[in-house]
Parts: sequence; structure tokens; C-alpha cells
Amino acid sequence: MTEQNVLIEQYESEYIAKVYGFCRMKLGGDSEAADMAQEISLQVIRSIRGGYPVENLGAFVWSVSNHVFCNLLRSRKRSRVVYGADYMPVYGMIPSEDDPEAEWIRREEVVLLRRQLAMMQKNWRQTIILHYFEERSCDDIAGKLGVPVGTVKWWLYDARKAIRKGMNQMNETFGEKSYRPGKLCISCQYTPGADGEPMSCAKSLLNQNILLAAYKKPLTIRELCGELGIAAPYMEDAVAYLVENQLMREAEAEKYQTDFVIMPGANGELGNRIYRENFPAFGKALFAFLEEHRKELTSPAINPAGFTWERLLWVYIQVIVCHAIDHYRIKVCDVACGDRIPYRPNGGRWIALGFDDSINPNTQEWHDYHPSDGPVHRSGGVQGYFHKWSGTSSQTYFDLPEEVFDLCRRFAEGKLDTDALTEEDKFHFGIAIEKKLITRTEQGYRQNYYYANTGACKRLIAIAEDFYSIAKPYFDAAWKLVLDIYLPTMPKHLEWQKGNLFANNLNMFINCSYYDAVKEGLLSEPDDNRYWLSLFLFDREAI
Repeated sequence: MTEQNVLIEQYESEYIAKVYGFCRMKLGGDSEAADMAQEISLQVIRSIRGGYPVENLGAFVWSVSNHVFCNLLRSRKRSRVVYGADYMPVYGMIPSEDDPEAEWIRREEVVLLRRQLAMMQKNWRQTIILHYFEERSCDDIAGKLGVPVGTVKWWLYDARKAIRKGMNQMNETFGEKSYRPGKLCISCQYTPGADGEPMSCAKSLLNQNILLAAYKKPLTIRELCGELGIAAPYMEDAVAYLVENQLMREAEAEKYQTDFVIMPGANGELGNRIYRENFPAFGKALFAFLEEHRKELTSPAINPAGFTWERLLWVYIQVIVCHAIDHYRIKVCDVACGDRIPYRPNGGRWIALGFDDSINPNTQEWHDYHPSDGPVHRSGGVQGYFHKWSGTSSQTYFDLPEEVFDLCRRFAEGKLDTDALTEEDKFHFGIAIEKKLITRTEQGYRQNYYYANTGACKRLIAIAEDFYSIAKPYFDAAWKLVLDIYLPTMPKHLEWQKGNLFANNLNMFINCSYYDAVKEGLLSEPDDNRYWLSLFLFDREAI
């Protein structure tokens, strides 16, 4: 293949789309843009075939594109419409009647120069501004920045070289996150910081997309600027904040990388494989195990509210499977805890976990049976969870005052005299009735949630540990699958966290068990009481 053919092939593969984008940016309309793009391509290919010496194809295409565009401006001279440097129509006189092409190129170069400065690293940017815009000497700049004069000259040389390189790149584009930002949700294990770190550190869309962009490999400030379409001064400030709060680290000199694990917000394919490869066998083993313990699990000692077996299964599936998974995580998954959990700058000890909600494959029906943690660390040592029904919001759960759950605990323990309530208790009791945590029947008030006292809770944990030997082979197969999928995507320096984070995927056994129980007709049908059907409250001290 001749050198000319190589250049033409390179132009067709790398520049035709950019040329069309350039034309759309200048002219807007599809028809005019297509015509001008065709004219540019024709001149580029003719010049190459005619033997014109092309040392830098990008710079050559850029020059031809501007030439064709300026010729179009001349043809519109009488209409007095010029497309200015801000890429918007400017109506009025052409700035230079004698040489509109030179005037346009000057304006275009000013725009490009500003762009190059906006994306340039801090030391180069400061030096260029001080030297060329404020007309300061190298000695003066060195004193202001606190560096040797030789360093200032070195920065000026590198900055000028970077500017020339950038000016010669045709239609340099931003990354995908500049126009289609992702969404990152962050949670943590163990104790958050004083101001809600790490969750509070990633509330802004800017911080979320910095963390997403720099997850797989370290990036420079300029590379982050290009990916997000953000000028360097703002990027530097955001990155410094994330590094200070230990969500990013300086992995290499002037290169920054996200310092916690990010997983897909929903991985339907992983869940589908866990379901296909383990069910209905796991579900049948679980349901048979629970049936063997039915007499004890329905006894007044563990079921003081007298709920039916079909309703109790909403609670027991979660409790038994969840504790078996926790047992497996500790024994097999190398969960980091204790001294392995780092202290953080603003208090707290935590491991952050990110979920990339822009990665959202299709899921199956079992995904709707998603168990969610309820309000933990409530007053009176009460903790709990409920089943998050599709189409409902857990916010109802978290919005209730802490005192309501303390009242529910006292009610379940028989320590609340409903005929002698204090004014404060009357208020919270009214909320409990309104939210159907407590219902009124012909026999009096009854609790509408499952509560386990210390003795009942310990017995449930012991039963769950008996189930562990049955569940372990299924967990082994799923854990291998999770590692095969996720471990290659995890940055090496974060592998010590894999047990804490990847093992969360084993919770799919809970979803899938609920799904199979519903298909088998083992669970009670929910009425309008979907929030509290599987609510489970217990004393934290019990476990």
C-alpha cells in the first residue's frame, strides 16, 4: 500500500466523522453541513493524491476545513452574517473587509488557546497567565510561585509545546461523560464520618463522574478534564477534596485513581445465573428445613404475636438465609473487620462501596423481592428490616420517629399499658396506628410486625447456623461465580476488600428464595399492608 493510500485510509477511518461534526458545529443544518463536509473531504483527498506533502494529517485536515469554511463566509459576505468564535451567529459587519479568512482564523485560534489553557495542568497554566497575560518576568514568577527560575522556564517550554500540540489537533472532543454523565450511589460498611462520609462526599454529579472515570486506571487532571468537559481549576479543587476524604488517591505522580470498589448498580445476568444454577434446589432445601422446625417457630416463645405460618415465612426466610450468609462471609470470604478497617479523616471507620447506576442490565422477576435493611441504631436498642416491595419506598420506614419503634418494642414486650399512656406515648402510639404498625381488633390492640426478644433472637440464630451446612455448597458455587465475574474488574490495590463487598451478591439467595416461595404458594398474600408484612424488630444486644 502506497503512502498516499495509507493517508487516505487514515483520513476515512479517523477524520470523516470529525469533519462532519466540525461542519455541524459551524453550520447547524444537516444539509449544509453534509455539503461542506463533502467539499472538505474532496479537497483533502485530491491534495493527498496530487502529492501534497502531509507531515501531520490532523493539522492538514484542520487547515483545509478552515479554508473551506472561510470561503463559505466570503460567499455570504453580502448577507453580513458571520459565525463568530463562540460558534453562534453574529449579525453585523465582517470585522475585516479585506481579509475575512485571516480574521476568522485569528478568532478561532483565540478560542482554541482559551480551551488549551482551561484544560492545562495548574503549574503550566499559572506560568503562562503570569508571563503572557500579566507580562511578568521569569524571575518575578519564580518568586511568586516559590520555585527556581529554571523550573519556570521549563514549565513555559512544556506549556508552549502542549499548546502547539493542542492547536494542531482538529476538533478535539470531550469524553462521553461530558454529555452523558453516569450516576454513582455510595454506601459504606461500619461507621460513617461525622458529616456522613463517604456518602456526603459524592452528592454532586461532578464528584460522582470523577470517581467513575478514574476507577479502572489512574488519570491526570487533564485527562479527567477531557473526559468530563470541565476546566482544570474546577477539576483540581474537586479532586483535592476527594483525595482529602480518601475516596481517591494519588496512584502515580499527578495521576489520581478512585480508592474504593464500584460495582454495577444492578447485575441482572449475575443474578440470573445464581438463580438458574441453584434454584429450585436451594429453595426446596430451605423450605424443607423450615418445615422441620415449624413447631418451634410457631410456638409462643418465638411467635408471641400468633401470626400464621404463611406470614411468618416472610420473616423466617430472611432471618435464616441472611444469618447463614453472614456465617459464610466470616468463614470463607475473608471479610475485613476490626483493625483492618481504616480510621477516616473526619471520624468514623468505614469501607466505601459504589454502585454505578448507569450499568443497569435487565433483571428477572425475582429482583422485585429485594430485602432492605430497615432503621438501624434506633433508640432503645431496636433494629430491624422489612421487605422492599416493588413500587414502594423504604423512605416511609426511615421517616418515622425513633420513638415509634421504641414504643413498638415496649408494646411487644408487654411493657406498655395502653390505658395509661403519657402524652408523648399517645402521640407516638397514634403514629403507630396510622402507619398500621399497631392495629385495633375486637380483642384489642395487636402488633402488626414480628418482634424477637433476646431469647427468641438467639434461638433463631442457632437455627440459622444449623441450616449453614445445607446452604454452604450452594454458596460455594455462587461465590466462585461472583469472583470470576468481578475480581478481574477490581483494581489490585482494593482486593483486600473483596470479601466485604463481593459477598453482598450472595444476598440474591434471599430474593430468589422469596420468589420461589411465592411461586410455590407458601406465603400469605399481602393486602394493603405491604410495608409491614415482613417487618422484623429485635434487640441489637441479642446478637
